[in-house]
Amino acid sequence: MSSLYIFDFDDTLANTNSHVRVIRKNGAVDRLDSRQFASYRPIPGDELDFAEFTEASGTLIDDTVDELENAITKHGVGNVYIVTARSESRPVEQFLQSMGVSVPAVVATAGSEGKATWLTKQLELNNYTSVYVYEDCRKNITMLKDIVEAYNDAFPKKPDVTYNAICILPGGQQRVIESIVRGYIRLLLEKKTQDKRLQAFSNSITRTVMQIFKGQIPQSVAVLDEEELIIDPDIDGSDIYEFYPGSFPLAIDPETVDEDFYDEDYGNQVAVTVEVDKNASRDDKSFTFNVSASDKSTTGMANFGIHVVIETISNFPEQMLGSLRNEIANSIRHELEHVSQGPAVGQYGGAFGRGDKYWTFSASPEDVTSDSAKYLLKPEEIPAHIRGYLQNSSSIEQLESNFVEFLDGYVSKNLVTLEEKGVILNTWLDWVERNINRKNFKKNK
Repeated sequence: MSSLYIFDFDDTLANTNSHVRVIRKNGAVDRLDSRQFASYRPIPGDELDFAEFTEASGTLIDDTVDELENAITKHGVGNVYIVTARSESRPVEQFLQSMGVSVPAVVATAGSEGKATWLTKQLELNNYTSVYVYEDCRKNITMLKDIVEAYNDAFPKKPDVTYNAICILPGGQQRVIESIVRGYIRLLLEKKTQDKRLQAFSNSITRTVMQIFKGQIPQSVAVLDEEELIIDPDIDGSDIYEFYPGSFPLAIDPETVDEDFYDEDYGNQVAVTVEVDKNASRDDKSFTFNVSASDKSTTGMANFGIHVVIETISNFPEQMLGSLRNEIANSIRHELEHVSQGPAVGQYGGAFGRGDKYWTFSASPEDVTSDSAKYLLKPEEIPAHIRGYLQNSSSIEQLESNFVEFLDGYVSKNLVTLEEKGVILNTWLDWVERNINRKNFKKNK
C-alpha cells in the first residue's frame, strides 16, 4: 500500500527554453511553449517540429523541486516518477543532474496521451492507495483524474485510489486540486458533532460568497478569465471567481488521519467557484434574483468542487440581501450533503458513515409519475433538500412551511401534481422525524 507521485518536467520542475514549432501551410512559423501548446488546436496543413525538445535547458522551479525531493525522501524513489510528454528522457535526466537535483525514473511518453496509458499500467501493476500529480497543464490533470476514476470503477471491490493534483501556475505558484473534501467529510461524519462541523464548513463558504457579491473581494479569491474554464460559463458576460487554496481550513488533526490523506501544506482545502451576473433580466417583472449551485469543478482542477451561480437585477435592493444569503446557504449546504453521501450514487447503506436510517424513505421515485417528482424523491436528493432548508428554519414547523412553499412553486409551474406534492411532503417530513431531533432542533440543523 503506497502513494504514487508523478511530476511533469517542462514548466513544472523547470522553466525551459524548449518550444514546439508549428509550421503553417502558408510557411508561417509559431513557437509555442508547453502551456501554449496545451491549448493548441491543429489546423489542416500544420506541421509540428519538436526538435527543441531533444535537449533541456532553463531554470528550476524551486518549490516543485522541493516537493519532488520530499516525496523521494518520504515515499521512496521507487514511488516517484518524472513523466514527460517529451520523446526522450535523457535530456531531462542530464539537466536535473547538472542542477544537483535528486532524479527518480524519468518516463518519456512522446505525447500527453501517453501519460494516460502509462498511469493505467502503473495502477494495474501496483497496489497504490493514492496518486499525486504535479502538472502545469490542466487538461493533463483532468485526463489523469479520469484514468484513476476509470480504474476505481473497473475494480469496485478494491479500495478507491484517491487522486490529488497540484497545478503549477506561471511564475511557479502552486494551486492545489484535491478530492480532500470528500475525505474530510468522511472523517467528520464519524464524529458525534458531524452535522455541526459540516454546518460550520458550509457557513464559511457562504460568508465568502456574500463578500464577493458585495464587491468585497478577499485576498483568498481570484478573478478568473473564461479561458481558464473547461466548460462554458452558465451566463455569458458574468464575473467568475475562484477561492484560492487554503481559503477554508478544515481543522483536521494530522495525527488522526492516514499520512496519505493529509498533507501538512496542502491537505486542507476545497475548490469553490462563483459566477455573478448583476444585470440579469427575466420576463417576470417580479424577478429580483436567482441562485443555483452544483458539485462541479469549472476549471477541471478538482475531483469535487462547488460552483455557485448568482443572478440579480442591476438595481438589487439592499433589503433583499438576507433572502439572497439564505438561498446561497441553502444551495451550498445541499451540495455538501451530496458529498457526505459517498463517492457514487447507489452506494447506499454506510457510505461515509451514513447508516440505514439515513437511507430509509417512506416513498420512492416509482410512487410518482412526473420527472420532477421522481427527482425530488431520489434517495440522494431527499436528505440534500432537507439539509439545505434546515439552514433557514428555527423549528420543525418552520421547516415544514419552507417545504410547502418550495413544493408549491413546482405545482404552480405544473411540474408536479397536488397529489405528488403530498407524497413528497410526507416523505420528507417522515425522514425529518427519524433523523432530526426535535428537542434539539436548532443544535442539529
